[in-house]
Amino acid sequence: MRPFGGLAPFEEVRRVLAEMAVSISDSEITPLSDATGRVLASDASSAVDVPNADRAAMDGFAARASDTASHKALRLIGRIAAGDVEEESQLNPGECVEIATGAPLPTGADCVVPVEHALREEGAVTADSAFVIGQHVSRQAEDLAIDQVVASAGQRLHPSRIAACAASGVTEVEVLRAPRVRVMSSGDEVIPLGEGPLAPGQVYDSNASALTALFTQLGCIVDRTPIVADDRDALRESLRESDVDLTITIGGTSVGRRDLVSDVVDEVGEIHLHGVAVRPGKPLLLATVNNRPLVGLPGFPTSCLMMAYVTAVPLVRKIGHLETIQPPRAAVLTVDVESPADKTHFLPVQLDGDRAIPTFTFSSAVSSMAAADGWIEIAAEDTHVAAGSQVEVTLY
Repeated sequence: MRPFGGLAPFEEVRRVLAEMAVSISDSEITPLSDATGRVLASDASSAVDVPNADRAAMDGFAARASDTASHKALRLIGRIAAGDVEEESQLNPGECVEIATGAPLPTGADCVVPVEHALREEGAVTADSAFVIGQHVSRQAEDLAIDQVVASAGQRLHPSRIAACAASGVTEVEVLRAPRVRVMSSGDEVIPLGEGPLAPGQVYDSNASALTALFTQLGCIVDRTPIVADDRDALRESLRESDVDLTITIGGTSVGRRDLVSDVVDEVGEIHLHGVAVRPGKPLLLATVNNRPLVGLPGFPTSCLMMAYVTAVPLVRKIGHLETIQPPRAAVLTVDVESPADKTHFLPVQLDGDRAIPTFTFSSAVSSMAAADGWIEIAAEDTHVAAGSQVEVTLY
């Protein structure tokens, strides 16, 4: 066993992460149907006007605004439903046409009298008030004009942007390649989920399951390796075979006799930082292997996942040009919290309305994170946070 040479402050971790990130620049063309969550490499522009004709914004009667001012009965000459693609109809003075929401206005019509503002009897319609030109009408291209940018380069394609692209006739988009992340668990005590029964001291590989879900949720392509034994040759071979944007190792970064990951990483790459003044997650390792970043996470579940959220997730966002999804939530801490001196403290909390309830029990407990909705960050200089304090909760 050998102690850490020193613990870096968490601000140093943030600085090193920023320097390690190698942002993706290569792109590919993909069908819009497969582009959810992807980041645009170039602008997506409308192929059509939206709407592509003046159309009714309400169910009612297409008419001339000047005719409604007279309050005279207008002769009802027909009906236009949404989706009708017959030859364009002509509306003469003194006439009106029954029209459905979204249907194209006939030539000559310049307003729609909503059905609730019309008196209809025996082939005639009378408006109950005067209407103005353009009232209850969606004008051609008022939403999007042909060649107008629908979604800009650098934006992530969430469902609303997908809808706008589809409405404007965009069938395929140029997107950045999805980040490739390799997740590598190590440890003789770790066994794949589904195998068993567990012998005393063995654990299922919950960490790799959590991280696979986390990075998949971010839109990454995840390569989950077989569990690697606590063996230098096996670790060395697994690390050398990596062709990804980010490698994540799980376990083996502490200072025990069989914690070999940092030694092997030092052989095949360059260690930038090992050991951090944080709670939980002190054995964090940051390195470069194969000219790409490596984040070595502790094996205890709470330490592993918390450090993944505060180090690997920001790193992946920078690599893949991914936007931050949501800002922190303001809340009130429900209990007094004692925080270790000179350590940045990431405390899992559950939200109950505007109340933040700590869920941390111990670093090896998977339930600490499972019961939480996010976490609060307590600065290294703060050793006590009183109940009732305003805090910011970063959501998962």
